[in-house]
Amino acid sequence: MDGKVFNLSSLFSESLKLITHCPVCKVRYSSVDAKVVEERTDYNLVHVTCQNCHKAILAIVIAGNYGMNSVGVVTDLTSQDVLRFRDTQPIGGDDVLDMHTLLNQEIAVLKRL
Repeated sequence: MDGKVFNLSSLFSESLKLITHCPVCKVRYSSVDAKVVEERTDYNLVHVTCQNCHKAILAIVIAGNYGMNSVGVVTDLTSQDVLRFRDTQPIGGDDVLDMHTLLNQEIAVLKRL
């Protein structure tokens, strides 16, 4: 990043300035609503739960040479879910086909009963 170093606590503080309102109910977040799921030198992964509507967003806040940017998505995951799923392998096409085959076999067994 061209030698630019960000203090993690200031990066988190700046992250909260970018993520100010719940996208669902529009209520303003407070800092206690946010939890840093992952910290890196140039970005934070932040999970925020709205205390009003209880919806959550997962946002990545990136510190770049020209300032900070964030991208977030509404999610039903808790911050613990994010930590648990973060390092798992993605589901592939073969996994989906295997599940389809298994379900068809189970349906065939149930029809025979």
